[in-house]
Amino acid sequence: MPWPLDRNISQIQARRASECANPVECINPGSHLLAQRACIGKSPSAARPSGRNVLAILIGAAMVLNSNVTVGQTAEEQLKAIVAKQAADWNRGDIHAFMQAYWNSEQLTFSSGGKTERGWQATRKRYLEQYPTQKEMGRLEFSALETHSLGPDAALMLGEWKLLRQAPVAGNFTLVWRKLGNQWVIVHDHTSVR
Repeated sequence: MPWPLDRNISQIQARRASECANPVECINPGSHLLAQRACIGKSPSAARPSGRNVLAILIGAAMVLNSNVTVGQTAEEQLKAIVAKQAADWNRGDIHAFMQAYWNSEQLTFSSGGKTERGWQATRKRYLEQYPTQKEMGRLEFSALETHSLGPDAALMLGEWKLLRQAPVAGNFTLVWRKLGNQWVIVHDHTSVR
């Protein structure tokens, strides 16, 4: 599967080539390699991309690297990887890192125990109050994960959770995910205890 940046560069090049009498000269390539192909027989300096193109490439690469989307993975694989990272963060006692999977918005909702918290800060506060020490956090395990697509930018995940600690506790959860830009985030979490 081509990277989104490669696909965009190819689309721009095709559009520019169709508008030009000499397509090779009209291409304003987005990478040094493409520039070399477009400038065969010209001086080496003609093969260098402009500063604007280099900046666009760097910004695009930074967006891909900062996202939680891995090229080549299905949405289901991406979501399961995020949940696995959450479990690892929790098991290190790092609630702040665990919370990075949640939408950092006042519109985030978290329902549990007959109550609904609204907002990322309120959800984080709830976790910190209920699990003030790593001993109380225990070891988190997720299982029986099911992911259902709700469209290209939304998904539903069902699963089971278990906290292994002195007084073990377990239950079910339902997560509603949205893909905002290049990042999947939990926009609603409904967690229950068995």
